[in-house]
Amino acid sequence: MKMKQDPKIWLMTTMLAILGILVLVIAFFVLKPVFRRFSLDFYYPVLKLVHSTEKVIVEKALLAKEKQTLAEAVTLLQEQNDRLAAENVTLRAVREENRQLREMQRLQAPAGYGLVYSEILTRDPATWQESFVIDHGADSGICAGDLVISQNFSENEDVWEMVVVGRIAETSSHTATVETLYSGKCSLGGYLQENMVYGMLSGMTRHGVKQLLITHLSPEKRYKAGEPVLTSSHSRNFPGGILIGRIAANSDGSPAVRLDHHGLSAEGVVEPAINISSLRFVTVLTEKK
Repeated sequence: MKMKQDPKIWLMTTMLAILGILVLVIAFFVLKPVFRRFSLDFYYPVLKLVHSTEKVIVEKALLAKEKQTLAEAVTLLQEQNDRLAAENVTLRAVREENRQLREMQRLQAPAGYGLVYSEILTRDPATWQESFVIDHGADSGICAGDLVISQNFSENEDVWEMVVVGRIAETSSHTATVETLYSGKCSLGGYLQENMVYGMLSGMTRHGVKQLLITHLSPEKRYKAGEPVLTSSHSRNFPGGILIGRIAANSDGSPAVRLDHHGLSAEGVVEPAINISSLRFVTVLTEKK
């Protein structure tokens, strides 16, 4: 025999079920932010670690890329700087060459002599200051013994003056070998105008240093540092009065002149009037036949 269900109980059960569902729905929406915040706080260390690692990786990748880009930029700038530096050196060399050529044009040949303008072709590093080869020879009228000169500016007299470089040692048709004042193969007569004394000039090496000496000077004269030494007028191949150099000075300012080892004459060190090491062009003084 089935028991009849009370309609009131059924209705109440239904209403309680609906009410429970409503409470659960309301609780879900109310508590959802709370649980969300709790879960974020709970997982924060893990999320922070992942984010930091990712950030470090990205920053390193960007930094590596920036370093590569910067290295490429630096390399490009270095190449440009090297090219500009090379161009600058070339321009300076051309400017110096033009200056020396202009100075050569200032030279005026003494009466009875001609000028042959020449460029230095080759130099031996072992004898850089002693000799070199020029680009003119016998076909241009150059002979062995001819005087090789250059041009120098005299600050004391504010004029350009002719100065001695050396002498022609030998010639070919188109070239000639020059022995400079520092060479032992170059000898010429010198004249000290202030003391009216003649001497012989030749190059030599003392203690590994190239020097130009004037020998056979009178031991009775009083010489002074800076005294000009000129070419002798008694020479056959070139005129007198061309500046060779000046008497050098010792460390105390006294003239670098002393008695020779025989004690019968004096000898002195002469400072050439031109820097032979830096010459690019010279002029040969040829005697007109």
